Order: sequence, then C-alpha cells, then structure tokens
Amino acid sequence: GAGGLDSWRSLYGVIVAGLRYSRFSASSSPKRGVRQTVFPPPRKRSFGYKETAMPSGTRNEISKKAVEAGKKGKTDNKSNSPAETGLNFAILVGVLSSEVETREIQDRGEVATLQVRVMSPDGAATVPVTMWAPPAWLLAAGEGTPVLVVGKVRRRFWRTPVGTTGSRVDVEATSVTRDGPRQRASLAKRADAILASVALTPLPK
Repeated sequence: GAGGLDSWRSLYGVIVAGLRYSRFSASSSPKRGVRQTVFPPPRKRSFGYKETAMPSGTRNEISKKAVEAGKKGKTDNKSNSPAETGLNFAILVGVLSSEVETREIQDRGEVATLQVRVMSPDGAATVPVTMWAPPAWLLAAGEGTPVLVVGKVRRRFWRTPVGTTGSRVDVEATSVTRDGPRQRASLAKRADAILASVALTPLPK
C-alpha cells in the first residue's frame, strides 16, 4: 500500500546517503600502500652577512658628497667649453707655389713644409704650411698642384745660431687634399657645422 511505498522510499534515501558518504571518505582519506612524502618547511638562506640599517646621518653625508661631486664635474666641463677655449680654424684653397720640403724631427717623425699660393679679389698671397706625417701623394706633388688645406694658425719660436729668438707664423695642417668639386663640397659641410656650433655657443662673460 501507500505506507509500504513510503517505507521503501525512506530506505532508498538512507542507502544513497550512505553510499555518498562512503565515497567522500574514500577520496579524502589516504590510500593504503601509497607512501606519502612530507616536505619540511623551507629554511631561510644565509649568505654570511648581516643586514644593518644605515644611520640617517650617513645617508645625508653621502647625498651631500654626491651633489658636491656633480657640481665639481660641471665646473670642470665648463673650463673645456668652446666659449673658454675659442676657435682656431683655417682653410686654404690654392696651389703649391714650390716643391714640398721634408725633414725628420727626432721623437716626432717626418714633417713637410709647403707654400700655398692663394688667389683672392684682394690679390695673391703665399701662406706657409706645416704638416706632420704627410701623405705620400703630397710628397710627390709638384708646383702648381691645386690643394685644399685645413688646419690652425700657429706661431713658432726657435733659437738662432747668434743667440736671438726667431719666430714664424704658419698654418699647421690637419689635412691636405687635392682640390676638386667633391672635396670642396665636403669641406663646406664641415665648415658650416663648425661655424654653426660657434654661433650657438654663448659668449664668455
């Protein structure tokens, strides 16, 4: 009857609940025959030194020294600025007016002396030029060879045989090339860059 059906339903519910509990217990409990490895907690590594707190006064001293070093570096760089050192830049465009002369200087090597004749609207002028370690083509160049000279103006002093001091102003060349359209274009770019840097440099006070 109805009472018997309710009893069977109750018994069925108890059986299902028991099966669920047994499955949960079997999954959560350790299995027999399986060895479980227990890992110890990690140990704190030691590198052989102790960390110590830096006093606040020491930090302030280090910061102060760093600021002073930075100011000193700015002062040193300022002494080497273009405004302090100026500019000595010479360009000659002309021809050799004579053969190139060379001589050997002890501890310095070979030096060449050449005369460059420059034609300008104001007239012709011959400028003496000195170049250390001259290229081979320049030593073989003859009179009338067109050249481009880049260097700086210098005044040289020496002692004469009679004991007086002699002097001479010339251009100490850093480069001497054959004259030509490509060489002039390259030289013009170089000169423009140098003059532009000078124009942007503030004048010394």
